[in-house]
Amino acid sequence: MTFQERRIANEWEFIERLATRNSELLSQPTRKLGPNGAVFEFTLFGTEALTGSAPTLTLRSEHAVSLQFGPFFPAVPVETFVLDPVFHPNAHPMNGFVCLWDRYSAGDSSLDAIFKLQRVLAWELYSTHADQVLNPDALEWLNRMDLPLRYSRLQVPPELESECGYRGLRPPKIRRVRLSSIQGN
Repeated sequence: MTFQERRIANEWEFIERLATRNSELLSQPTRKLGPNGAVFEFTLFGTEALTGSAPTLTLRSEHAVSLQFGPFFPAVPVETFVLDPVFHPNAHPMNGFVCLWDRYSAGDSSLDAIFKLQRVLAWELYSTHADQVLNPDALEWLNRMDLPLRYSRLQVPPELESECGYRGLRPPKIRRVRLSSIQGN
């Protein structure tokens, strides 16, 4: 088994455990082989996000998510897609790709991606940096909305806190910040 195969197997175990611990917020994931590598799919519940386009936006709290591990993972980050695209500056309005990383480390796990995704969907995290803005229309709405939206934080299973050597897997402290520290905030 290669290093990448072992790492993806660990990521799968992490997500299965996270889903078991948070069954009301995360469906049991499915795993398949996509054209570029492993793909984990699941449904995220209890996380509000805006869908549609301005000015007719809809609030949803259930999202089909796809995590795609490309051929160079973990040297490059997991790609995150919301299958029903959301209205957010860092989410592509057509294909549902969500830009999560301003800085990436090979130690970032799929759990880090899921925790960050919750914060992005709820508009608690966003970036105004040109390289990360995928939906300029959503960026224009940033100051018009009552943000952030609500979400139920996922809980890390205690056994994962001690087993995972990649990074600390505690969910981030709640505060609204931009993805990038370069922005001056």
